[in-house]
Amino acid sequence: MGEERIFWPNHFERHVNVIIPKIRKFILGYKLLENFLSLETNPDDEESLEFYSDLYNDMSPLLTEITCYLINNGYSGKRRRVDESIRLSQKILGLLKLLDKRYVVSITSQDPISDSRWYQASSKSNREIVEEISILTKEMYSLHKEIKG
Repeated sequence: MGEERIFWPNHFERHVNVIIPKIRKFILGYKLLENFLSLETNPDDEESLEFYSDLYNDMSPLLTEITCYLINNGYSGKRRRVDESIRLSQKILGLLKLLDKRYVVSITSQDPISDSRWYQASSKSNREIVEEISILTKEMYSLHKEIKG
């Protein structure tokens, strides 16, 4: 007597939710950020600014898609960890956006720090911005440990 499946065909496709790969890519972005922060590079270097700019440009649309998905599917407001993660992610990306703008100034201006656009969005130094990102990143990871443990 062979195995018969009443409800599933012998070969069925498992559909992966389209948001899952985007969430994974977003988490990988945070791992990259965490690793880069641990290197303690000079936040005023053009290479550092380029890293933060690229990270912002990669992660910003992902966060928008993830947030829209959570809201549209009724997940928003149901889990504290999810809501706090989104809130902290938005803060971190806001700070990365400042560094992204400064990167653009650094590659388009002869003297970026004297350029009025450098401090247009914030009077904080790059080091202060990166320190704030580092604090928020640690808060994000402690939030996950606090809720799990």
